[in-house]
Amino acid sequence: MKQRPAVLLAVILRVAVSASGGPVLLVQGTTSIRDPAEAPYAARLAGRLEAWLKEFDVPVTRIEESRLTSVPIKQARTVILPYNPHPEKPVLRLLQEHVKRGGKLIVFYSSSGELARLMGLRLGEYAVSKSGPKWWTIQFRSTAPPFLPDAVHQNSTNVRTVYPAVASAEIIAFWHDRNGRRLPEPAWVRSPHGFWMTHVLRDDGSHWQKKQMLLALIGAGDPGIWRGAAEASLRSLDRLGSLGSLDQALAEIERAARERGGADAPPVELARARRLYADLRGKLATGEYGAVVVGSKRLRDLVMIAYGRVQAGKSGEFRGIWDHSGLGLYPGDWDRTCRILAFHGFTDVFPNLQWAGLAHYRSDVLPRSYVYKQHGDQARQLVRAARRHGLRVHVWKVCWKLGDVPEEVIHELAAAKRLQRDDTGRLLHWLCPSHPKNVARETEAIREVLARYKVDGIHLDYVRYPARNSCFCEGCRLRFESSIGRRLHEWPRDVQTGLLAARYGRWRRSMINRLVRKVRDVADDMKRPVQVSAAVYGKYPSCSRSVAQDWGAWLRNGTVDFVCPMNYTESLSDFRRLTRAQLLLPRARGRVYPGIGATASQNRLEAFDVIDQIRAARSAGASGFVLFQLNHAARTEILPVLGLGITRRSSEH
Repeated sequence: MKQRPAVLLAVILRVAVSASGGPVLLVQGTTSIRDPAEAPYAARLAGRLEAWLKEFDVPVTRIEESRLTSVPIKQARTVILPYNPHPEKPVLRLLQEHVKRGGKLIVFYSSSGELARLMGLRLGEYAVSKSGPKWWTIQFRSTAPPFLPDAVHQNSTNVRTVYPAVASAEIIAFWHDRNGRRLPEPAWVRSPHGFWMTHVLRDDGSHWQKKQMLLALIGAGDPGIWRGAAEASLRSLDRLGSLGSLDQALAEIERAARERGGADAPPVELARARRLYADLRGKLATGEYGAVVVGSKRLRDLVMIAYGRVQAGKSGEFRGIWDHSGLGLYPGDWDRTCRILAFHGFTDVFPNLQWAGLAHYRSDVLPRSYVYKQHGDQARQLVRAARRHGLRVHVWKVCWKLGDVPEEVIHELAAAKRLQRDDTGRLLHWLCPSHPKNVARETEAIREVLARYKVDGIHLDYVRYPARNSCFCEGCRLRFESSIGRRLHEWPRDVQTGLLAARYGRWRRSMINRLVRKVRDVADDMKRPVQVSAAVYGKYPSCSRSVAQDWGAWLRNGTVDFVCPMNYTESLSDFRRLTRAQLLLPRARGRVYPGIGATASQNRLEAFDVIDQIRAARSAGASGFVLFQLNHAARTEILPVLGLGITRRSSEH
């Protein structure tokens, strides 16, 4: 943590014990959003910030912009605008009154010049990167408030700049690129009326740093929040994964260390953790609340590292990780990524190199993506690096879903009636699985990548329909009618209810199964062993009925070599239940590698939780696992702890 000016630091540290934080009002964007499709996104952003603040016992209320009146805003000391790009005049008047009363604003990514002027700022240009995230890290200057993290990681592809317009305003943080170079665009600007960030706070890792940043900015204008946050931080130490309280965790780690014996008994972090906890209790008593918040996270990390050290590895285990970007951790440098994965004991990598509408490698079947144009052939680069570090490569292929393709491609496919439609007739940006040209396109794309690159496997994702209510395009109607030998009178109602519903469900499954069989044939045609695998829904057989993903049949008939059920949950008991049920399926033993949602959008796991889920998978009989996903959070928070014990390579020899 950066050292802040001593006088200001002392003010925050010595908050009176009786002080309490004022209410925080989160204004969820509604009327300020011109594109209705962005409303759910605005709701998610507001909900995320609300949840983070409640973790620290900050008194927070969320209200939709359209319902904002003078009553709730008068009660708030701090008003946060998570994503309110074009606030209307009534809202601006309320915010102006709030500022005149001495209230503070925290604004994210607004396009309102009037709001900027209200805060003593000047709206700058909109900047966008067409070659992937450019704005990589927020780094704070020494003049920023105390208790901010030194840096906050975030992958941003666009920013809306803002600058000081009055002498009392200043830039307190700049964006930096992935190589650590400072960029010209401000990340945070402060004025007497609050703070303004030039992008939204994305859900892409560095959760703790983002929570700490939000808390510190609120605390700069309302020091009373720190006491509740400090007490909540200490209480959080009673929730350390499956270990329970801090005392229970330390006792369990000591027990495990004694069982293993040797140099790891007991881990040195345990003594440090006990000393730090005593120190934090003392700081709480003397009102050094900000230090307690920061120190509690450090204490949690110490316990996590100690827990990691006492875990045992497993010889011959399949340890995979999905990479959604297809670029690795360091675009242009797959060797560095592979070296890190191998060092932490991973054996297999699943790079997202192929969608239904683009490829990150030298393809003649699919359009080459911006990733290929910006960073080169990712398949070639990865295969070379993986061989050097003993990793296996499974090309992650997104089936049917088109991804980020140009609009003209969508129009062309729609005109050819090759896209899916739901039961209302709405066009979806997914290829229809029953159209012969789509099946040929998918198959040839897979054949090309397997023939051109010496990868170890092809990994099918989205090998299903988007939902129960698709596809009901005219082509599906004609092809289904042909299969049953008669015309339907009311489409799609005839196949949604009644006797034909079950038959149409079987027909949908056959369309998905057809592609999987063709991929198996393509893999078998290669002059080397190629594994066929799939990322699948965890709840089987219900997914067979809803999205036509009958992966249990794929295991039974040997169409796939293994599956990776996406068992993304924060609940250890739910993960254990799902995994056990999956491994009871016919021919599942040794061919089910549960997917663990370490950094999935649905849930976030700490290293404690990932370790526990790996252990649960082993206990259920799984011979491997796959983590979702490879990103900055996994690199800095998960992999180093796993590599200490549960995936440690040295423990296998």
